[in-house]
Amino acid sequence: RFLHDIDARDLQEFQEKLGNLEKLKESTWEAKRQGSVKFATRRKDNLRKLGLLHVLQEEITINEQLDAKFKDLKRDVVDSLVKLQTYTAQIQKEERKQRKMLDSAEGKYTNEIRESQNKVLNYQKQRKDEIRAYNKVSEELREVMAKVVQQEERKRKTYMMSAEQLSVYQARVDHDLLRVEYDNLDISELRDLMQQKRDT
Repeated sequence: RFLHDIDARDLQEFQEKLGNLEKLKESTWEAKRQGSVKFATRRKDNLRKLGLLHVLQEEITINEQLDAKFKDLKRDVVDSLVKLQTYTAQIQKEERKQRKMLDSAEGKYTNEIRESQNKVLNYQKQRKDEIRAYNKVSEELREVMAKVVQQEERKRKTYMMSAEQLSVYQARVDHDLLRVEYDNLDISELRDLMQQKRDT
């Protein structure tokens, strides 16, 4: 079914569902977050019994611009649906009006009927343009929503590290720091240090 074939009541129902999207998302994510917290707590207790105590938490914040864009696009989608519903209702109203005028005029084509038909054509054009706008903004909303969900999922990830893994990780960090310091050493300074070592 094409969007312009959808009944106004279906559009209203979809609009209400879209309005509840944020509540559904928040409740779903909150349930997942609580589940993640419980799992992390049990995992930490088990690690503590095994002597594996170190926990790394990845710190990721949701991009504020992305979150703002998500809210703006959601509002744009709702506005677009309201316009489509209005155009559809106006078209149906004019078509009913035309039928009544044709019946009262005994099938004769009057100026009032012509004006009503022109209104219908205008509403149909506006609705067609709005459908294109709706398709564009809804696709953008899907893309942004996917990114927001992805960042939220990454934000909840917890990384457990054993004592052995932590030692290897720390050694790698120390090595990288030493390499950086070595790269920054002046060669003449290095020679002086080596000479001092020989003299002692």
